[in-house]
Amino acid sequence: MTPDLQDLPIFRPQAAGVERVADEIYERTRSLVIKEQIASVAFIQRHLRLGYRRACGLMDRLQLAGVVGPLDDSGHRDILIFPIPDASILRSRPESMLD
Repeated sequence: MTPDLQDLPIFRPQAAGVERVADEIYERTRSLVIKEQIASVAFIQRHLRLGYRRACGLMDRLQLAGVVGPLDDSGHRDILIFPIPDASILRSRPESMLD
């Protein structure tokens, strides 16, 4: 009798620890793309030291989450979320700028 594929370890759902690490990598990727306003697979690979397939998967997740837009004809993606300015910068403006 052959074993059912679902019984093999390779097909079991991921452990909670592995999912947590994957979510941390996604959050790091999301923060990096929003902060730097650069969305490319090569950029993610270089800065997070990831392989091509993982970086592509992260880019797909970012698109599904609405962080980046789809590829355009030239291979460029728009970043749809902008970084929040540092509150200390807003507080340090001279009063003459507030008028």
